[in-house]
Amino acid sequence: MISNLMNASNADFVSSQTKSRLIKIITYLSKGSYRNYYNPSRAPVYVPPVDQERAQERTQERVQERASYNPKGSQNNHNSSRSRIRTPIRDEVAAEEKIKVYDAAYSDDYQPRIKKESKPSTSNLFRQSALDSLDPLIKINTAELPRPENKLYKDYIALLTLGNTREMHVFAVQNMDLLIDKVIHSIMDSKEDYLQLLNLIEIELPQKWHEVQNKILESINDNLSERRAADGLTKSVVPRLLKALSYQPSSLHPTLVALLQTHLVKGRYRVDVSTVISIILSPYSRLHDFAIKALSIMSDPSISDNLNYEIQFENHMKLLIELTLSKNKSFDFKNIALKTLSNLALKENLRPQILYNKGLETMIYHLRNDTNLEGQRLAAKSLLNLSTSSSKITG
Repeated sequence: MISNLMNASNADFVSSQTKSRLIKIITYLSKGSYRNYYNPSRAPVYVPPVDQERAQERTQERVQERASYNPKGSQNNHNSSRSRIRTPIRDEVAAEEKIKVYDAAYSDDYQPRIKKESKPSTSNLFRQSALDSLDPLIKINTAELPRPENKLYKDYIALLTLGNTREMHVFAVQNMDLLIDKVIHSIMDSKEDYLQLLNLIEIELPQKWHEVQNKILESINDNLSERRAADGLTKSVVPRLLKALSYQPSSLHPTLVALLQTHLVKGRYRVDVSTVISIILSPYSRLHDFAIKALSIMSDPSISDNLNYEIQFENHMKLLIELTLSKNKSFDFKNIALKTLSNLALKENLRPQILYNKGLETMIYHLRNDTNLEGQRLAAKSLLNLSTSSSKITG
């Protein structure tokens, strides 16, 4: 039944209002909670007993009454008599009306009827004058008004819930393919619509619809604003994207990676430190350099003081020091890790953790490494920040 409703909603002759109602019915049926239906097997139908003898007597009485009221052979005469009675009455009334009209036409005070010209109502004149007085630059252009069919995107987006069937998801994506370019700005203006459409990163579709899925996700990435990015970060979009990379097809990976990076950048990295650490520890190497740069930005004193990242970094100092010594990472990655360590060395509460996890020895190692000049500079800066106002390493 649901598939038939989907096919009906895609017909060209169906109006937008009817399509909207059909989609709401499809959404309701997909939840499986409807109960108002008739089940003939639930309870037997009660049929009262019939007295056959009494029924036959009533039938004979009706036949006798009909025969006494309308004797046999008198039906035609009865109808014809009635027609003869009615006809003179109609003729007399019609004749009297003609006589009245004739007398009135030849009377002295007769005035022929003249059709008056219709005058525009005052309300129409006022409305027209108000429109004419408008500045041409601010007059409403009806061509730019939103068409009713474009409002259907809300109904299609409502189908993109993780609990719906794949058939429902395909139906929604198929129709959104035709509307996404026109309605993407309206979607991004609404927090609810944006979060609902964002479910598409976790929805698995058949292979033939991967291109459409990628197109919709690219539209989200291209039109993402700072406000919507912040909304996505509060709804754990980064962990969801990391999880989606593990089972979504490789053709969607570039778009998923771009969505993750755009959310973090435009959302001003308002996530937990553990979330960024999970990106570094993930098997997706293309995200590692971006994640360590995000950590470096989050460790900046001007940012970390406002967002209170200091406590969160305390649990990851050992990993951060180990990352500066990793043999599988490039010099650029190690240098950014050293820069992060240098920023954190300014925090009085984090210095004991740095020293406990052999951060001092690590900085000296990088200071002696002649193959990485930038690393030597960052190591020297880290030692300077660590020694500032610290009684443990003075002298």
